[in-house]
Amino acid sequence: MAETNDHGALLIDRVNMEIIRHLWDGRIAFSVIAKNLGVTENTVRARVRKLTESGVLQIIGLVDAEVIPGHSTAFFGLRTRLEDVIRVGEEVSRLRGVVAAGCVTGRFDVMGLALLSEEFRLYHFLAEELPRVEGIISAETFAVFKGFNFNVRYVL
Repeated sequence: MAETNDHGALLIDRVNMEIIRHLWDGRIAFSVIAKNLGVTENTVRARVRKLTESGVLQIIGLVDAEVIPGHSTAFFGLRTRLEDVIRVGEEVSRLRGVVAAGCVTGRFDVMGLALLSEEFRLYHFLAEELPRVEGIISAETFAVFKGFNFNVRYVL
C-alpha cells in the first residue's frame, strides 16, 4: 500500500521525485530508470502506476505548436469578481483550446494558455469561447511569438 498523508494524498519521497525527473522523456525504459536509481524495475513500475492512479503524474505526448503549420499559442489573463474566481477558473479550463488555466495572485485572477490553429484563431477563443463563462470582467491576451522549452498538450 502506498504511503499517504493525513489528507489521503500520495506522499512524494525522493525515489518518486527521481522517477518523475527521469520521465521527462516518457519513452525511457523502466529498466533504465531502475538501474540509475539502484532499485528494481518492478519498484519503478509499481511507483509509476501509483503516481498515475493518484493523479500526481501523467505520461502524455506534447507538441511544439510552432512547428505545426498554422498553430500558435497565447497566454490569457482574466479579471473576475472575487466570489467567481474558482468557478471561472474551472469553467475556463474546460473551454476549447485551453491547454491549462489557474487561479493566480496579482493583476489577474485567472491565467491560462490557449492552443490556436488556422481553424480556431484567437478571435474564436475571445469571441466564442470566453463569453460562455459568466463572471469575466475583462480579458487580456499575450500572443507567443517564440517559445523556449514550450511544448503543450494537443487539445484542438
